[in-house]
Amino acid sequence: MFMSGGNYVVHDAVLQVGLPAFEYPRADFPPGFRIVGVLPPVTPAAKKLLWGWWGEDVVAAKKDGRTRKIVVVAQGTVETEPTELIIPTLQILAGRGVGDDGDGDGDGDGDGNEILTIAILGSRGARLAPEHVPANARVVDYLAYDAVLPYADVWVHNGGYGATMHGIAHGVPMVIAGEGQDKLENGRRVAWSGLGVDLECARPARDALAGAIDEVLRNPTYKEAARRMQETARSMDCFKEVEDEILKLAGHAGHANGI
Repeated sequence: MFMSGGNYVVHDAVLQVGLPAFEYPRADFPPGFRIVGVLPPVTPAAKKLLWGWWGEDVVAAKKDGRTRKIVVVAQGTVETEPTELIIPTLQILAGRGVGDDGDGDGDGDGDGNEILTIAILGSRGARLAPEHVPANARVVDYLAYDAVLPYADVWVHNGGYGATMHGIAHGVPMVIAGEGQDKLENGRRVAWSGLGVDLECARPARDALAGAIDEVLRNPTYKEAARRMQETARSMDCFKEVEDEILKLAGHAGHANGI
């Protein structure tokens, strides 16, 4: 019953974190169901970001007119096998941009942009062998998405709902490659809403992954869609929506009991 949707019809209210623009248009949501917005980002304290490269490679990348692109890749904290998505992304972007443009600058994009790849392994103490880490990559075991996504140009992940909502909150277009749990549905919604490219599998072919990252980096429509959805998220007060619903239901319950 739970998996077939019974959990949506047995409650007085169901409040879904997300945005209406992320969902397919439909008129069959049950009574009491509402989409209440995205949780606001929580910026980690700077003192927790102790890597020596953070300021020079990440923060400075978006200052003083620099054109460095930052691609962030992660697979979440449940399915953390790096050969599925992380290592292929590092290899694709190693020493260049996306695609070989033949202009001799080594970035691959034809406009002088450098690309920095940041990989999040999703498990404390996790590491990659040195041969998997190219010079233009930085690999960390664990990093709050809210710390790095403000600097990201593309967010590559396997489609978990939390990672997807973090991308929306920061206005970052995405490349999704995942399956199982809710990942396929999230990927489909990312593609449908214009937020990015859905590869519809956990181990995409190298050419498909490279093409998807290339498409999102080059095509401004994905960034525009992500920014529009970010603005919508900022206009919705998720915490207040939840609080108001709880107080409304508590008031009804109290009135019924003579309180």
